[in-house]
Amino acid sequence: MNENLKIVIYGAGEHTLKLLELTDLPKKNIQFIIDSYKTNFKVNKYEVKKPEKLKKLDVDIVIVSSFRFQNEIVKYLKDKLNFNGKFITLYNENGFEPFYQV
Repeated sequence: MNENLKIVIYGAGEHTLKLLELTDLPKKNIQFIIDSYKTNFKVNKYEVKKPEKLKKLDVDIVIVSSFRFQNEIVKYLKDKLNFNGKFITLYNENGFEPFYQV
């Protein structure tokens, strides 16, 4: 992955905490975290902002950090916010558990 790509993580919950703890994601160019329900605080060193911020900022990739709602999140960002960057999702339709519970 190009180190200069601007990355945003969608989701400010336990899934994202585990992703940051158990992967090398913190070494990437993460701009901030977005979440529909939790805002105006930090997860580790990353600010949590509303999804609408994607419209105003230059973001290349959204990592969808959700086990149960990844498809709904992608649809929302594409259809409602007109985000036309790339998405990274972590699960196929047959996944039974989040990666950190396997």
